[in-house]
Amino acid sequence: MSELESREDIDRLVAQLLNEAGALNRFPTPVDDIVAAQQLRISSSHDSPFAPDVIAAAPASLRSRLRTFQGKLLGALARQERAVYLAPDILEVQRRFVACHETGHDLCPWQAVRYQLDGWEQLDLGIREKFEQEANYAAVGLLFQQDIFSQVMASYPLGVATVRQVAELFGASIHATFWQYVEQSPELVLGFILSRSPSGVDSTSYRFHVKNALASPSFTRLSPSCYTPPRWLASADYPALATAWEQLRTSDVATGYLHLPTYDGHRYLLEFELFSNSYNLFLLAMDPRFVP
Repeated sequence: MSELESREDIDRLVAQLLNEAGALNRFPTPVDDIVAAQQLRISSSHDSPFAPDVIAAAPASLRSRLRTFQGKLLGALARQERAVYLAPDILEVQRRFVACHETGHDLCPWQAVRYQLDGWEQLDLGIREKFEQEANYAAVGLLFQQDIFSQVMASYPLGVATVRQVAELFGASIHATFWQYVEQSPELVLGFILSRSPSGVDSTSYRFHVKNALASPSFTRLSPSCYTPPRWLASADYPALATAWEQLRTSDVATGYLHLPTYDGHRYLLEFELFSNSYNLFLLAMDPRFVP
């Protein structure tokens, strides 16, 4: 996530709300208490305007927009009604993040928009539109309790098992936790979020679509991969990745080694772990070793 001019203001507002909600060091993060402390209410499935049978009951100025985007939205903030509307069919971890995201919109007083509608594109952690980036940044701070996340992360060993454990602890999705885990790590860590399965007919022709490339601060100084991430990781270039993909048929986590270039043209050998959450593949690369 790129730097925000409003970052310090959001950090201050998030810290204040976490304290008011009594949320610090409570696990999983008490999202409902955070929303209530912001003097918002979360709609139930009975009064959600996302449900087809009740959409007509939404405020008139919101109703037409909801009909336009019906079936595509995950959440909406109605500031005057002090309500957060959530799609009734989303997963619990999605509900928690969307609730924090909508609360993040309300937390930023300069976002003077009466109704805020959010779908998958807006909730992508890599989004760059200012208001959405601000809401995502606030949501991450609320859900992962700001510095508490780093403190918790430091108490676990480096690896994908920790991603899963920390996600469960905070009540967050694997996707959001993996993103935070890589970008907040003090270690030399690289992460790739890949499509759920590769294209190609066999291990010699697999191509893994790269959705996002992430890196810890120290790793960004080591390799250009995260500045200009490849669109694909091909088994012709990374044969160990193809082997690891095959291993996932019988194992929750697959391991291997891959080489990445450095700025001076040399390479580093990294150990990696590969796992899936059924929606994406996640590759965590670590422990770089210089190859002369």
